[in-house]
Amino acid sequence: MWRSRGMLAVGGRDGVHENALVVQSELPLVDVGDSHLVAVGNPVFAGRVVVGKIAAVGRQTSTVRRVTDAGYSDRVRVARRTPEGLLLIAEGTLVGEGQPLCRLRHITEPVAEGDLVLTSGTDGILPLPMYYGTVTEASLDNAGREWQVIVQPAARAGTLTNVEVLRLDWREDGVLAN
Repeated sequence: MWRSRGMLAVGGRDGVHENALVVQSELPLVDVGDSHLVAVGNPVFAGRVVVGKIAAVGRQTSTVRRVTDAGYSDRVRVARRTPEGLLLIAEGTLVGEGQPLCRLRHITEPVAEGDLVLTSGTDGILPLPMYYGTVTEASLDNAGREWQVIVQPAARAGTLTNVEVLRLDWREDGVLAN
């Protein structure tokens, strides 16, 4: 690749040699791929925080579409902390728009600043919801039908060094998650 496409800003002192694999992507990379049975759409977490989903899979690496990236979407629930515990108050779709913040779509119930955005839990795979972030703005649209909601994601771009990819192996004796 380096002979046909131009020069790289690294060399032998950096561990690069003529047969080295060169990977280029605008999306972040993880060091698991097809050889680890990773598939497009597998969720990516940092602890209990949703980072994104696998966007493309190679032999040894995969790219991650972060929750803030344009084209990202997932079903979510909005919850409010109360003295009795968490109260689920709304369901909708979290979408990334290529900006530092995300939007919630299809929210028809009142939500407020400080409410929590969690995974929907409707997939039946994980016993507890995972955390997306916090509502920072919420207002009813002019028609009074849908809430305009802005979310601050908990996963901050550029600060993560370790993530986990949830991979499902369907077997006759049940589901194994790695």
